[in-house]
Amino acid sequence: MLNAREETLTETQRSPASAFLSLGFAAFLVAIAGGCSSPELSSSADSDHGGAASCESCTEAIRLNGWCDRCSVGYVAALPIESALFHEVLDAHGHDTTGWTHPCLDCTEAMETDNYCHHCKFGFVGGMLYFSELTWSLARGKVIDRSTLSCASIRDCTEGTGWCEECHEGIVGNVWFSDRAIFDRSEKEYRRLLAALAELDRCESCSVSIFQGTSCQQCDMGGVSSPQKLPAGWDSRRQGHAND
Repeated sequence: MLNAREETLTETQRSPASAFLSLGFAAFLVAIAGGCSSPELSSSADSDHGGAASCESCTEAIRLNGWCDRCSVGYVAALPIESALFHEVLDAHGHDTTGWTHPCLDCTEAMETDNYCHHCKFGFVGGMLYFSELTWSLARGKVIDRSTLSCASIRDCTEGTGWCEECHEGIVGNVWFSDRAIFDRSEKEYRRLLAALAELDRCESCSVSIFQGTSCQQCDMGGVSSPQKLPAGWDSRRQGHAND
């Protein structure tokens, strides 16, 4: 059983959507590859949302992939997410694997190498467990203030992502990468998240399902893959969080 760290959640770290997890959205499955630096990619990662520039809670939430209760918006890689349910499902925070045993040999190797298990859809960074390739790949990068970058081509990039061949560095939202392979994987998942969020106004459940690769329980639309099975005890522990 996975032993999660007991943490006191701040205003920016706690999403009010924990109670919605009973809907069964537990999978984080990968799909839909995308290209690099296409002109249609939105610049939402660089834009202020709901007065984020003047909201200290939003500023902290952007840095922590957290939720701002004051503005009712969450962030992942500086991308504003107005659905509390979707933000909670993304679960962009690592979970301590101390004492956790898992029969998957690929997971064991991934834990030792900060890698990702494609079979179980679990990623590991610094002894922390992530439940999607998006959150795992973002954890492999470094959250930065883009204005501090010396490379003008990615510092002033008007799109959500960019890679500089000359400087050998890239950006996905507010996360900096020096490893091109990890950058490519993060960018792919970031674009897939954008595609899912595009459906948010039409149907929140569909939007979440598209990202997860599952079917919408309300519209019977979405992906065709079955949800992954999380470690024993995880659901009950997450439900306990809702009462914190």
